[in-house]
Amino acid sequence: MASIDESWFRKPEGIPELDSAGGVVARVEDGQILIALVCEAHKPLLVLPKGHVEAGESFEEAARREIEEEAGITDLTLLGKLGVRERLDFSRTEWKRTHYFLY
Repeated sequence: MASIDESWFRKPEGIPELDSAGGVVARVEDGQILIALVCEAHKPLLVLPKGHVEAGESFEEAARREIEEEAGITDLTLLGKLGVRERLDFSRTEWKRTHYFLY
C-alpha cells in the first residue's frame, strides 16, 4: 500500500462520493485512556471503527451500528460530533467523507 500523502486529500474531478460514519470510543481504566481500534479488512492496519451509511440512517446511527458490528461495543454515550474527514479511499477510486463522533 502506498503512503498517504497530501495527494490523497485533493478530490479529483468526476470521482464518485461516498459517506461513511464511525467513532472514537474512549474509556478511562486504571488511569489510562483506552481507544477502541479494529482491523481494516484484508490489511494489516488498526483503524477507528467506521463504515457505510445505510439508507434512512443518520450519520450518528450509522456510527453506532458500525461500532457495534466491528468492535462489539453497544453501551455508548455520545459526547459530541468530532467532524468530517475527506480523502480518497484506499483504492483511490472514491472520494470518502467520514463523519466521526466521540463516545
